[in-house]
Amino acid sequence: MLGSSIKQAIKEAFIWLFGIILIVCLIVYWNEIKYGLSGAIQLAEDQYKTHVTSSEPRSNSSRTGFERRFIARANHTGHFNLEGNINGYTVAFLADTGATYVALSYKDADRLGLSPHTLNFSGRSKTANGIARVAPVVLDRLSVGDITVKNVQALVSEPGK
Repeated sequence: MLGSSIKQAIKEAFIWLFGIILIVCLIVYWNEIKYGLSGAIQLAEDQYKTHVTSSEPRSNSSRTGFERRFIARANHTGHFNLEGNINGYTVAFLADTGATYVALSYKDADRLGLSPHTLNFSGRSKTANGIARVAPVVLDRLSVGDITVKNVQALVSEPGK
C-alpha cells in the first residue's frame, strides 16, 4: 500500500516537473515560437494564393542549374487566371495546377489556326462535368510570362464543350 502511494507521488512529481519545464521553455523561447508560427501561417496563406511554376531552359545553355519562375496569384475565387501566348496569339488561360494537359476550346483552337474541323475527336478526357471527347494537337510554342515551351502536347475539346 505504501509502495503504491510513493509511486503515485513520484509520477505526480514528474508531471509537475515536466509542466514547469514546458512553461519555462515557452517563456524563454516565446519570441522564436511566435515568429515561427506567424511565418508558418503566412507561408500557408501564400501557398494557397500563389502557385509557382518553374521550367528548365530547353536550350543547351552553358549555365547549369539555371531556372526561371513565373508567379501567378489566385483571384478572389481562388482561380489562377493568366494571359499567355500560343503560336503567336494572345490567349486567356485558367491554370489548373492538377491538370495533365493543356486543354483548348474548339473556338480558341480555330482562332489559333489549328483547323479543329479536321481534327479527330477520338480521345477521352475525364473532367468535372464527366467524360469529354478531345482531339490531340501539338502547339509549336506556348509562353506564359517569360517562360516559353516548344512542342507542347495539348487537347482540343469538341465544339460547345
